[in-house]
Amino acid sequence: MITRILYQLALAFSSTLNAAEELISALNCPSNRAVFNTPTPLTNTSEQTHITADQLEHSADKRIKFSGHTQLQKSGQRIDADELIYNERENSAIATGNTRFSNGKIHADGDRLQLFLDNNSGTLDNMRFFLSDNDARGYAQTIHLLNRQQTDARHTQYTQCPLGNRDWVIDSERLFIDYKKNLITATNS
Repeated sequence: MITRILYQLALAFSSTLNAAEELISALNCPSNRAVFNTPTPLTNTSEQTHITADQLEHSADKRIKFSGHTQLQKSGQRIDADELIYNERENSAIATGNTRFSNGKIHADGDRLQLFLDNNSGTLDNMRFFLSDNDARGYAQTIHLLNRQQTDARHTQYTQCPLGNRDWVIDSERLFIDYKKNLITATNS
């Protein structure tokens, strides 16, 4: 996927195919995998929601506040955070403090997450992310999980280079990821 993006960029800025290949060669980072602290493998791939924590408080409005080493797992998704508020009516969760998220395609950690578990949509704020399909990583001010197949990130930095290596980085206003089509589109880069 990223190779296709690099070829499109290189061809746009080069007059010949040879010049494009030279540009791509210069942009390619070492083949080392990007280092990212991904959550441990998911143990719950069922449709049931499993939540663990050190403490919990249940309120009359069907909200449960979990605190201390919280973890939510459902349908191949995992959230780890200092605090998690689960809304039984909406089947949603808001996680804050050392927030980590994984759904098998994107792994992210940052400030805050809101996830609607029934339709796999949500918002992640100030997140570092790693895309497991192509060893890419980056940062986004906001990540919108539209569904299991599409992610829309805003104010992003994106690269396939390992941590500590900034040979190439795409800064963009918007980074749209379509996992089904295996396509990433950067806008206002």
